[in-house]
Amino acid sequence: MPTAADRAAFPLPANATQQGVTVRDWFAAMALQGLVAKGLEVMGDRVVSEKERNLIMARRAYALADAMLIAVEETE
Repeated sequence: MPTAADRAAFPLPANATQQGVTVRDWFAAMALQGLVAKGLEVMGDRVVSEKERNLIMARRAYALADAMLIAVEETE
């Protein structure tokens, strides 16, 4: 049985040729939506480029998704 991270967020029919979005990617997308809405808090006086800021938010989103998956596995 696949782990929670590998399961499809929106399961497809058995004869489907594509997997679809994983639960991990779905959790990350939802976390990223919140991070973007809130805005990125810059630590200290360091100036970051837009590309670096976007990468930081994406990494934080996946870190939050991984934490949510740990919480899911603890309850299963």
